[in-house]
Amino acid sequence: MIGMTLSKVKILAVTMLAFGLSLVSLDTFGQSGGLGGAGPSDVAAVQVPLKGGSPDLPRTLDKIQADVKEAMRENARLQEALRTTEGQLEAIRAGIQDQPAGQNQDVGKEAAEQLLGAMKDGSSRAVDRLVEALGRYPVTRTPNDSNGTQLYLMDLASGKAMLIADRPSPGFDSCGSPRWSRDGRRIAFDATISTELQRARIKTLEVRDGRPTIADLGPGNCPSFSPDGEQVAFLINPGAEGNPQPGVWIMWGDGSERRQLTTEFGAPNWSPTGQGFLIKGFGQPSTNTMFRLEDVTSGVMAVPGHEIFSWPSWVDSGTVVASIRAQDGAESIALLDVRQPRQSKVVEVLWKRNASLDLKPFSPVYHRDKRRCYFVGVEEGKRTLIAIDPAHPDQPVRLEGRGFDDRLGGLTFSPDGRYLLYAADRPPMASNP
Repeated sequence: MIGMTLSKVKILAVTMLAFGLSLVSLDTFGQSGGLGGAGPSDVAAVQVPLKGGSPDLPRTLDKIQADVKEAMRENARLQEALRTTEGQLEAIRAGIQDQPAGQNQDVGKEAAEQLLGAMKDGSSRAVDRLVEALGRYPVTRTPNDSNGTQLYLMDLASGKAMLIADRPSPGFDSCGSPRWSRDGRRIAFDATISTELQRARIKTLEVRDGRPTIADLGPGNCPSFSPDGEQVAFLINPGAEGNPQPGVWIMWGDGSERRQLTTEFGAPNWSPTGQGFLIKGFGQPSTNTMFRLEDVTSGVMAVPGHEIFSWPSWVDSGTVVASIRAQDGAESIALLDVRQPRQSKVVEVLWKRNASLDLKPFSPVYHRDKRRCYFVGVEEGKRTLIAIDPAHPDQPVRLEGRGFDDRLGGLTFSPDGRYLLYAADRPPMASNP
């Protein structure tokens, strides 16, 4: 076995005024040589103990070389972003100096909004690079009898879907729980062997050397990126490799330094601010726990007069979207204020189950900027993707046209809201519905 350590460099580009927003962070390999171009001399020495000319050595060195090349490309893109941002900051500084003292605050807010827009543009470009690479190297659907799931990516502008992951490793026949990092560079998901959840492993999909590449981060499932993309929260099931204690764990984005966070058992979903988690239970109705990192406390989310029967998902730091059932049995999808988890409040009902679309709603997601809601609709045992425009809640749209006898779920957006990721066990002919 070959052991090695590659040092990780975190480059923080800019702290935005008094709003505390970081513009760019980037993981690279090797020692930082400042913001200048990285070269071979910038790469940390790699200690590789040779044991009789291990056959793993060429593959290991190839991987190091590929990682270094990708780090150099990312560094070049970062430099360009920093040059653009430097110009923006100088313009903002000049604008603030030219304003009367009482107007500085307004100018500062506008500046933060401009830089936040630049961040979104950067993540959109990263999303586009990943999607383009996935399109250049399409995944082939492998028929199997195990009822395993694959990962799909749907372009919400065109309605076209693309298979992006099928069997990520030999023997693994199911992919699920996809999550896109906020910077747009990576998709995390879990891979399992049929229903053997104790053997689940966390994978990441990103572009390396111009190609989509899958990396293994170790045992676990239900991954969730921290807002800065530096860490991953995940679930450890009983009987996992190495027999770690079950519960929610966190690790660095490269799979290192694993440590248990809580024995709460469920799928962690990191909050938009990074201050805690929504830990989603597996039963129905769903028991969902808010876990706060600040004081290491937790509390079960509850909506008086209702029950939550499917996994909710974050909309912003104080709001989730959820499928709820009232005491009279009426089912709906609603935005909930969860700042006081035990006394969560219905803020807005986005859709109500009715005779015109008699579907049981599961796994809703909601994009605040685009004001669009997507969910899994179940009708006579078949599942299909549904879109709702809150401006026209009585006119839901079937995104697939027909349902499938499958385990469709795990809906999540790309950072720019253009794409929808999900897991499903579609037949081969439905790879691009």
